[in-house]
Amino acid sequence: NTIAKEITSGKYDYALTVSTPALQAVANANKQGKVIQIFGVVTDPFIAGVGLDKKKPYDHPRHLVGYGSFLPVVKLIKIAKELYPQLKSIGLAWNASEANSEAYTLLAREFTQQNGIELVEVTVDSSSIVYEAVSSLVSRGVDAILVTADNTVGIALDSVVNAANKGKIPVFTLIPTSLNKGTFVDLGADFYEVGKLQGHLAARIINGEDPSTIPIENIVPRILAVNKKVLNTLKDPWTLSDELIQKADIVVDEYGKEIIKNKSKEESAENRKPLTKKWNINIVKFMDISDVEKTRQGVLEGLKLAGLRENKDYEIKIQNAQGDMPTVSLMIDNALSQGADMIITLSTPTLQAAIQRAKNIPVIFTYCASGVNAGAGKTNEDHLPNITGIYALAAYNEMMTLFKKLMPSAKRVGTLFNPAESNSVLHEKMLNNEAKKFGVELISLPANTSTEVPDAALAMVSRNIDAVI
Repeated sequence: NTIAKEITSGKYDYALTVSTPALQAVANANKQGKVIQIFGVVTDPFIAGVGLDKKKPYDHPRHLVGYGSFLPVVKLIKIAKELYPQLKSIGLAWNASEANSEAYTLLAREFTQQNGIELVEVTVDSSSIVYEAVSSLVSRGVDAILVTADNTVGIALDSVVNAANKGKIPVFTLIPTSLNKGTFVDLGADFYEVGKLQGHLAARIINGEDPSTIPIENIVPRILAVNKKVLNTLKDPWTLSDELIQKADIVVDEYGKEIIKNKSKEESAENRKPLTKKWNINIVKFMDISDVEKTRQGVLEGLKLAGLRENKDYEIKIQNAQGDMPTVSLMIDNALSQGADMIITLSTPTLQAAIQRAKNIPVIFTYCASGVNAGAGKTNEDHLPNITGIYALAAYNEMMTLFKKLMPSAKRVGTLFNPAESNSVLHEKMLNNEAKKFGVELISLPANTSTEVPDAALAMVSRNIDAVI
């Protein structure tokens, strides 16, 4: 309240408030509208007591505007039912004095009653009694524990998990950053994205947009997290479906390792400008190995995550040279003759062929040691106008460090490389440079084709080497 009085004293033009209490404090102090208040990270602004009407999103004071972020509590309960169809009861500890917590409880209560699930509730007024409250729910035989966006309970989440662990039951939360505390499934908001939306709204208003023309909306960029490790600790036969794991943004595996899927948020069709045409995209592969296949899958997933739809926004054709160099050039020519609008290359040889033959359409490369070394440009910034992409150099220093730890007495290592492939030549040079730093001699022999590899390998191992890299 003290901060709110300072902010609304007339010294500031705008006030950005984060959370329901901050919304309430500043709105109550700002009834004369001395500042334009832009709020965010609010569960339900319409029940916050600041004069907003859910049925009339445009009916709000000109000086008060923002976004609500009501988290998907019903969807979370549905997930729990999907993962354990025999689910009969859910325990919920909540603080009745928190308006946001009450909103979630009322909705959860309504949904469970309609779907034959018992919601066993206990109220708490401080974080210090959360452990006892959840323990009482466990002793009453609930199948799972639900944690909403209740500040009192959220602060004591460790206590919630400890109590649930003793009963060998899972914890579901609306807090998507809590897997490291031992929760089972978290479904909530990506608050980084929520913050960006609030900042963007502030920029619109600062740039002159009239706040009275902006509706009060509920916007929740969702984030899903699942914990496989918890499965081994539960008394009942809970499961994690492949579909749910695929949808998850964060996964903790069976060994407790957290995997964050580095994927961009899917842009909705409503917010994306329609394409002027359907794009003909040709993916060109040099050969089929697991890394290339994973890269191909990633490319296709990236197109979908950008909000593009196959067969409507673009068509995909995939060509594979099966490791045959002469075929690579023929595939590029084939793509051009069939009217490709873009070529995506998955390897250095396919990129080099595209550089030479596809000069008038965009070429995007990946799965490549160095775009510059392949001829795409002089530097990362000074490159051919129709070529761009992503490359990844190998970690030779780290590998040699590990190698010397495992074989400290080793003096000579062998490797094979293809002199006709610029990426292979680059890798051989990098490996040689790092080997010298560790006092290791590199014995490198050429193999121009796959059929030459067996003979080259026999010659390599006959050179008194300690290991093959």
